[in-house]
Order: sequence, then C-alpha cells, then structure tokens
Amino acid sequence: MSLLVLSAIPETAPEAGPGRVALVFVMIFAVRWLAYLAVIAKISELIQRGENFVTYAVAYNWSQIVRIVILLPAVAIFAVDGPDGSGWGLAVFYAAQAAMWGYSWAIARLALGATRGAAAGTVVIEIATATVFAFVFNALV
Repeated sequence: MSLLVLSAIPETAPEAGPGRVALVFVMIFAVRWLAYLAVIAKISELIQRGENFVTYAVAYNWSQIVRIVILLPAVAIFAVDGPDGSGWGLAVFYAAQAAMWGYSWAIARLALGATRGAAAGTVVIEIATATVFAFVFNALV
C-alpha cells in the first residue's frame, strides 16, 4: 500500500525505476512479514498464549485481504483529492488506517486470546515494524 500512497504524492515518488521499486518492495514486505510474526510468536509465549499462535498467524495472514479491501478505496480517494486538496482524502485514509488497527486488535483478541492490553501491544508492534520497514524501503529506492 505504501507504493500507492507514494504514487499519489509526486514529491515522494521514488526516483528508481519500477523494477527496482517492485523488487525492493517485495523483499521488504517478505522480511517485514517474517519479522512481525517472529516477534509475535515470542510474545505469545511470554503472555502464555503460545498455543494460539498458529491460529493467530493464519487469521493475520487472511486479514490482509480485508485490509486491502478497506485501504484501497481510501488510497484511491486520497489520490483523487491529492495532498493539497480539501483534506477529505487524507481524513478518509486515516480513518481507514484506524479501522485497520482496530481490526488488528480484534484479531489479536480473538485468535490469540490476548487481553485487551496485550492485543493493543500487538497493534503497536505492527505499527512499529511497518514504520521501520517503510523507512528502510524509502532508503533503498
């Protein structure tokens, strides 16, 4: 999704060719996915929910489809409105992002069997890993 957001703001579009951008994006996506699940696997053991990790990992992976369905229209609205537009595009994008975080929290609560606080912690970890890898992606393209 970061590629869609970047393409909507010409000033932030990567200068590298599309092949390099796609290759770096796929590599970063794979590493981020593995890193996040590895951290959550360890945390699930620490919060005594290790037996639910596989269920969580499956639910988390399938949730990516729902996340795309939520975020893609928001990115499209943001792209049409533009960064200098009315602000509705950005508001819709942030609302979709908040909805996805709520969805992540619900997945952790239900699939991992985590407490409210631990589920919130998984969302914070997800945001942190996404942010770190977004910076890495931007540095590599």
